[in-house]
Amino acid sequence: MPLTQVPASSPALTQAAFRWPALAAALFCWLTATLWMRELAVPDEGRYVGVAWEMLQSHDWLTPTLDGLPYFHKPPLFYWLTAIALKLFGPTEWAARAAPTIGALLAAGSSYFLINRWMSARIARWSLLILATSPFFYGGAQYANHDMLVAGCITAAIAFAADAILSLQAGRAYRASLLLAWSAAALGLLTKGLIGLVLPGGVIILWLLIERRLRLVPRLLWWPAPLLFMLIAAPWFSLMQMTYPGFLHYFFIYQQFQRFTAGGFNNVQPFWFYPAVLVLLNLPWMLLFYTRLSIGRAANADQLSMRRLLWIWVAVIVLFFSMPQSKLIGYVLPVLPALGGLLAEGMLHHPFWGGGVRWRRRALALLSACLCVALIFAISLHHSDTSRRLGQTYQKLHQTEQPLVFANVYPFDVPFYTQAKQPIIVFEDWRNEQLSQKDNWRKELFDAGRFAPALGAQVLRQIDELPAFLCLHPVTWVMAPKPHLASNKLLANAEVFGESDGNVLLRFDRSTHLSCK
Repeated sequence: MPLTQVPASSPALTQAAFRWPALAAALFCWLTATLWMRELAVPDEGRYVGVAWEMLQSHDWLTPTLDGLPYFHKPPLFYWLTAIALKLFGPTEWAARAAPTIGALLAAGSSYFLINRWMSARIARWSLLILATSPFFYGGAQYANHDMLVAGCITAAIAFAADAILSLQAGRAYRASLLLAWSAAALGLLTKGLIGLVLPGGVIILWLLIERRLRLVPRLLWWPAPLLFMLIAAPWFSLMQMTYPGFLHYFFIYQQFQRFTAGGFNNVQPFWFYPAVLVLLNLPWMLLFYTRLSIGRAANADQLSMRRLLWIWVAVIVLFFSMPQSKLIGYVLPVLPALGGLLAEGMLHHPFWGGGVRWRRRALALLSACLCVALIFAISLHHSDTSRRLGQTYQKLHQTEQPLVFANVYPFDVPFYTQAKQPIIVFEDWRNEQLSQKDNWRKELFDAGRFAPALGAQVLRQIDELPAFLCLHPVTWVMAPKPHLASNKLLANAEVFGESDGNVLLRFDRSTHLSCK
């Protein structure tokens, strides 16, 4: 649908110029209002924020590290953004969750742009409100892992690619949108790997196939766009391969392909898991899904094309992530902008919800917003098993030259909450062959140690070396699982300074133990 040409001095253009900043500011304030309310969740938030914290402390902005060891489960964009936020605003939970908030703003802004341009301003505004007040979206924007950031990149790549195609069909300038689409895909690749390119590409290609517009594909490959993609995404992968031989195989073959197709990983769920998640976590808005049945014929070809795109968008991503056995809730966050557009159009065309009776829609939006805040508040009350209190205790009581070590445990959030400057030694049975087969913290550290064997030998120590290590220092702080204390005579007699999530913080004084004399 061609845009109406508006004179530069018209009130409509002036109003539009102020609408975007106002919407962006309101959305930012809404999404960040409760960032501070809860401690970092483990394992995900503690792990990924911990990697960003290490990046900030080491001043190595190229290699993500977990306990000082190269950690290549995910690319670096999330860590870069989080480390910058921690540098600017300090080690707070608010700053630690900056990256998912950026991803949410990108997803909301790019989808609003697309729907506003090719459907209607009214549908765009309501799709934005539905998206912002969806408990799923609101919670994802405040959860410090890669899911919302890559969802923003995927959404932007689809939105700008679709805008380029529709602009091309309408005989308008399209190359700026095309460059933005390829740039967003490159940032998606730097956030979470191949899905940053594969999912937008799959949605757009299937849409073009159904629309019988595959002839436009060569135009989407206009050479500066793929070149820009490579300039953004390729340097980091190339540098890591040159520094750590075997990186590309580990990242793309093992982490991307084998983990997608193989079983044996955590979080095994049935095929219907994601449809159920989308219904339950998008209440009460999903109660309006029936309104899609009342929609008549599209006003024009562009609106019909947009409807198809939104349905394909939802179907491709849900089907893609439903195929593996291992499923995590946040994987389908890229679906939400398209789902918001579909719900908004259905609601506004329905005789009960649409028309001039605004209070019904506004009441539903208010209810949904209240559910968002209640969700975060409930999680903050329930989720108390973190290491913040133990970390603060250690920070307050320990003295210089009193090391902190882990025994048979690695609480991911401890380096952040203790503001650790150096890797923490982890004592475990690292000779156990089962470590490479179970998907847990031991395997992550074990794999990371393979990329830096010398450093791994210093950080990952055998559990039978712990007694000798404890006797080397006048005072050593130890974090260990509480059930393990009974089987370790030295730790059983150490002074306990706190317990959290089944782990205890101990102060071992060698002068009080005869075995050290």
